[in-house]
Parts: sequence; C-alpha cells; structure tokens
Amino acid sequence: MGGDFTKLVSELSNDPLFIKLAPLSETARKHYDDMELVTRFFAYADGYPDFEGYKDRVASYLDEYTNRMNIELAESPDKRNELVARFKEMLEYVEKCLGDRGFKKTPTGKTTPHARFEAIAVGVAVALSEDKDLSRKDMSWVDCEEFQTLVRSDSANVKAKLKARIDFVANKLKAER
Repeated sequence: MGGDFTKLVSELSNDPLFIKLAPLSETARKHYDDMELVTRFFAYADGYPDFEGYKDRVASYLDEYTNRMNIELAESPDKRNELVARFKEMLEYVEKCLGDRGFKKTPTGKTTPHARFEAIAVGVAVALSEDKDLSRKDMSWVDCEEFQTLVRSDSANVKAKLKARIDFVANKLKAER
C-alpha cells in the first residue's frame, strides 16, 4: 500500500526517539509492528473519541485510514508537516514524563505492547490537543492496577476498551492542570 502517508509512517517508524521509547524485537520489526504502531497512533488520534467506522477489527480500520490519508496527503502535502509535528510532540512529552521507559510495560522491558502504546500515545496527544503547554506530569500511574487492567490484551480491540484506555490517560493528564 504505497503513498505519501505510507512513506511518512515508514520514516516516523525509524525516528530514533520512537525506536528508543517503543522498542520492538527484530521479529516484530520484520512484521512491520513499528509501522503499525505509528499508523495506530494517527488513526486512533484522528478517530477519537467516536472512532467512526471502527468495528473492533484493527486491520481493516487501519487500512481504510491509510488509504484515506494517502489520498489526503497527495492532495494536501502541507498536512505532512502537521502530522510530523504531532507525532514528535507526543514522543517528546512521553520522554519528558516517563524517561527512557517510554511505552514499555516495565522499566526493564524490551518490547512495547500495542494496547499500552495506544493508550499512552493517543491519550497524550488528546491532552496536548487541548493544552499545547501541558506541563510535565507524574505518570507513575502507568503502574497502577487500574491502568494495567485497561491495557491487558483481553478483548483489547473492542471499541469501548480502546476508548476507555485512551480516556484514562487523557483524563489523568488533564486532571492536574
């Protein structure tokens, strides 16, 4: 699935800060999990809060989003800069609050669970979209039982669970303004 958005996703999946904060095994990278995480970030951030067209089937939702964005970027190349800025702003905020741990399940973890990445990345993006000057927050709640339950993989792709985990992060970040 070629196109301008697909090229952008490939570039962003090789961003050094993304690689540092969202480590993946070589096998996962060979299966394009890195590109899938970047695509999920944009698809879910843009689809939030209703995720129109999402039917608990991630692959078809991401494919439809990618097709739409390939067309949109071909027609409006300036949008590319806005997408890059949003992604990098999210990564920088995550690094500022979580340090090298980033999206890993544990401080010494070696991989990035999809549901955890979505929750943190999109939750941060939602909070930043409402407050560009969002101050650094203590995000130690990423280890609390409530968050752990929300990002477990059981039925993780159900729309209500997707929204609940993103809401959890966004609301935690917005609560302490």
